[in-house]
Amino acid sequence: MDASLRAALVDVTRLFEDAGIPFQVGGSALLHSLGLVDRVGDLDLVFRPEDRDRLGDTLRRATGTPPAFDIRQEPGFVSSWRAEHRFGDADLDMTGGIALGYPNGFVARLPFTPGSVWRLGDVAVPLAPLADWLLVYRYHNPRRAALLEPHVPPAAWRALLAAIDAPHGFDGTVPATPA
Repeated sequence: MDASLRAALVDVTRLFEDAGIPFQVGGSALLHSLGLVDRVGDLDLVFRPEDRDRLGDTLRRATGTPPAFDIRQEPGFVSSWRAEHRFGDADLDMTGGIALGYPNGFVARLPFTPGSVWRLGDVAVPLAPLADWLLVYRYHNPRRAALLEPHVPPAAWRALLAAIDAPHGFDGTVPATPA
């Protein structure tokens, strides 16, 4: 992660902390915090669905422009909302209430539960639970899932499956469709 992106992460953490808006860092920044990837392209931030309006107001006041909430979700993602925003030198990719829709009709709604903390100087950056992002990556990025899986304790994975009321035998992957 380059210095300007790291500085933006520290600044956005302070902004949301001061505004009382809980959030979590996921995506490549989460993997970077574990030393699993070097390159971080944007900041994937997760929010509670109900914080959309406060988030929008906070970013508008801080940057002069509101975030774009009309962003199309990737196929299969059925989250409450998605938004993008430029914050300093960082592109923020923000999701409220991550949810994944499976072909069998099951919808995995990830709970907004505490993960760990990444210390960047005097700032405690809240990280999403690793099991949550293992599920997201099993859904759409098997290569990153393989990087993350050894770091997710089996008990944390089982707890996530129980929390989302996953069907028996569910492993988070999307079954391949016949050609």
